[in-house]
Amino acid sequence: MKPADVRAKIVASLAARDPHRTEADLQGDIYALLTTGGLSLEPHQVAKLEVPTRDGTRRRLDVEIGHAVIEVKKDVRKPSMKAEAEEQLAGYVAQQTRSLGTRYVGILTDGTDWHLYHLVEDVLVEVAHLSLNSTAPDHDRLIEWLEAILATETAVQPSSGEIERRLGAESPAHLLDHASLRNLYLHASLQPEVQLKRALWGKLLRTAFGQAFNDDEDLFINHTLLVLTAEIIAHAVIDYDVSRTGDLTPQAMARGTRFADSLIHGVVEEDFFDWVLDVSGGPEFVTDLADRIGRFNWSDVK
Repeated sequence: MKPADVRAKIVASLAARDPHRTEADLQGDIYALLTTGGLSLEPHQVAKLEVPTRDGTRRRLDVEIGHAVIEVKKDVRKPSMKAEAEEQLAGYVAQQTRSLGTRYVGILTDGTDWHLYHLVEDVLVEVAHLSLNSTAPDHDRLIEWLEAILATETAVQPSSGEIERRLGAESPAHLLDHASLRNLYLHASLQPEVQLKRALWGKLLRTAFGQAFNDDEDLFINHTLLVLTAEIIAHAVIDYDVSRTGDLTPQAMARGTRFADSLIHGVVEEDFFDWVLDVSGGPEFVTDLADRIGRFNWSDVK
């Protein structure tokens, strides 16, 4: 049987909502799905089963992979079951976020419904939800959803379709980035430097668009994320290594210091949106974003 057919069979089994299946059965299917090749896992990203919560109890979480943990329940439509699982996820995600110093996410599923969470002030907040058709599940859609979160594939061709699936406004990766950036902004919005850049941004756009401009907080956050993404891509297209293993700092990518050193102006420069560099957790956010963008093969972009 071809790997794609194997994955389709596994996803059909996961999504079936068979009342006779145990959580262990679902856990085994998820582990099988993660290891059949569709997610292009690196050696350090191998899925782990039955991960101790290390919270002083004997509780365990079901599957850990990369910077994400997956908790499995028989039916997450039941409020009490979902609430219990979210509480368990919250403690582990908070612990791993502090330990790793980077974004760590939680996924809760019963095989049919998949809920994605990130941490805000030690509180688990849901940012995306995927629901499969229990009778005819789309296994490619689930793989794409998981891959956008885990960012396991490398040398991705940056076609419009691939960019939309992995970074687009409806992708879980974008929803996570927006939620993370919004949290950073809420913590920093009273800082004078951040207030000044937000005010200058608003003044410029109001001059350009007049009454059509709505000085909205979410618009400022979205604009920041869009510009940061474009600035990182600008470096990657001319063959700078923007991944975590490269030598570009978050400051260099967001302020274009390499371009300035080469007397290239008007590409990436200091602007309203580098406020993120001056807030706690901001440089780490830029590093994480660049690492995910760096998995595309930008060298072929003309």
